[in-house]
Amino acid sequence: VLFMDIVARQDQDAPAIAGAEGTSLSEREVECLSWVALGKTDGEIATIINRSVPTVRFHLENAMRKLNVHNRTQAAALAAQAGILGPLA
Repeated sequence: VLFMDIVARQDQDAPAIAGAEGTSLSEREVECLSWVALGKTDGEIATIINRSVPTVRFHLENAMRKLNVHNRTQAAALAAQAGILGPLA
């Protein structure tokens, strides 16, 4: 079972994202989280979006802070569940 299959099966009536009221993710943060959800490493994401690894980590850390989670997997799962990431493929 793929990670995103599990996320897709979650209840559609899940509570809103904790700590995210009035906080929106930037386009780059969403892009990085989308690649995380697809299983890419920081290095792979950096290559894909033509940025440095520290820049990718910066965007992921900002997203984690905004979503009030402790790691990138939680951030990707929460963003996917909330419909922020859109279709992944």
